[in-house]
Amino acid sequence: MSASLQPAIVTPSLGSPRGVPMAEAFGMSVAAWSPLAGGVLSGKFTRPGGAEAGTRLAPESLSDHAQAVARVVQELADELGVTASQAAIAWTMA
Repeated sequence: MSASLQPAIVTPSLGSPRGVPMAEAFGMSVAAWSPLAGGVLSGKFTRPGGAEAGTRLAPESLSDHAQAVARVVQELADELGVTASQAAIAWTMA
């Protein structure tokens, strides 16, 4: 049995810090659900030129918070020499 938790990096109210201890208390494993936040942390919104036409999420639909987090993840990824997706997924594994 496992619990799927959305990482709190984009949606602080969802990845509650109580989620992991609760799952552990019940002997459940924890799996990250949507670690790229529906594509927000994939880098497609922060790359030069922005997201390609026809992307599932319209850039203007992203909250200011989500856009800010995407920029920070991209900056961190650039510093580390990895993609934004790799940085976001590594964060969920830390």
